[in-house]
Amino acid sequence: MWSHARLLRRAVLVVSVLSLSGLHVQQERPSAVWRSARLLPLSLGALYISGSVAFQLSAVSLFAFLYNAVMLAAILYNVYVMAHLLHHRRRLHALLDRVAELDEATACCRRRHDYRFVQWQSLLLVGIQALAVIIWVAAFFVLGKFEHPHYLVPIVVPSFLHGPVGYWLVVTLQAVVNNWLFGFSVLFDLILVGLTEASTLLLTRLTRLTHLWLGSSGSIERRTSSVTHEKQWLGEENDKTELVSGTSCRVTTGRPQLADAALASQTMVRISVLSGAGPVTTGPQDGPSCLCADRKAGPHPCRLQQLRQLFVCVSELTAASAKFCSLPTLGLHALVTAVLLVGLYVNVQLFRDDAGVARAAGYALFLLLTVIRLALVSVSGSRLADHNHRLHATLASTRWKANTSPDSRLALHLLLAQTQQPLSFDGWGLFVTNKTTMQSLLGFVLTYFIIMIQMKPPDSTEVAV
Repeated sequence: MWSHARLLRRAVLVVSVLSLSGLHVQQERPSAVWRSARLLPLSLGALYISGSVAFQLSAVSLFAFLYNAVMLAAILYNVYVMAHLLHHRRRLHALLDRVAELDEATACCRRRHDYRFVQWQSLLLVGIQALAVIIWVAAFFVLGKFEHPHYLVPIVVPSFLHGPVGYWLVVTLQAVVNNWLFGFSVLFDLILVGLTEASTLLLTRLTRLTHLWLGSSGSIERRTSSVTHEKQWLGEENDKTELVSGTSCRVTTGRPQLADAALASQTMVRISVLSGAGPVTTGPQDGPSCLCADRKAGPHPCRLQQLRQLFVCVSELTAASAKFCSLPTLGLHALVTAVLLVGLYVNVQLFRDDAGVARAAGYALFLLLTVIRLALVSVSGSRLADHNHRLHATLASTRWKANTSPDSRLALHLLLAQTQQPLSFDGWGLFVTNKTTMQSLLGFVLTYFIIMIQMKPPDSTEVAV
């Protein structure tokens, strides 16, 4: 059962090895071998962009210009994602470390199917990109024009490469570079979805802890069937300290003493978040007595304090992840908008030309897969907001007895105020990644697409002239 962090690390490793980029190396400075190897994909990517831009500037027809604009936009976005991931490699690994630590810190609420959703999403994202590449290559071979200037993607090629040997050399290099660039594009989609789903899962586990800790105290009238045992903390060992956005986050593991002997082998984890970076000082309130003292008056404030500390760690992880993915997310939405807005017009013209039916069908499937790709990212963003709201609603539905201590009430009010602010991923602060944003984007594209199809069709849909 692969967790979010483990799944993403495997994806980073695969893309790093296939592209010779050394992205999986966690050291501050990679070895000279990896630094030299990464020059190959960067150099080929720069040449690829140069050839595509040159073709764009020298296009002799409007249709050729629009057709290549979609391809050029995808290439530019993929190259940017590659450069972004390589430049912020250490930040990526630090985020994955935080995800793994918080996943372990909430392991007491782990369920069998916690990671199933992100695993299916990852398979879909990889499958979509692989299918898009297969469709594009199939359309190229069905067209059957294996000579200059008919390449996988229209580019300007030096005259000495116009012969059969040079032609297939250019096509082979295009295939290799396309796979590298698409690999980085898929990796970013996996990272965006994986980090979003990691925060969603942590919020889900906080909701479970709310039922477990507050629902078992006798102070809440509404019970859930999943709350069957009361957990108590004993001892402190295996301390770890991790700085999270200027906050000292200490993970302490110990073995609980449970009323049910069948659960006595489980390991409980406690996180303490301090305002400074100094060590945690254990006081009398940290002992097992604090969690069961004055049970008739409701749960002890230290339980609510622990929930607050966990939520702070999750919110800081989400903020750091959103900042890391912010600009590429904006680029992803801009790419999808451009691809749909221009690509739909190009596709209509391809279908009007009887000779380009195979290419038009492949182009249409390529556009459809692009929409599905954005839909998966948007679903993850909406799930994060929904689970944040669910945690807040669970806390807000708590009903206390009249003799509940003021400290407990204050701790609950503070936690409610923190969970009221929704956690989200955004595109450089301009929009929030969710299904509503995607619906607005598709509505915008549909409006202008209706206008564009009323334009006069081009005389020819020949791309390479």
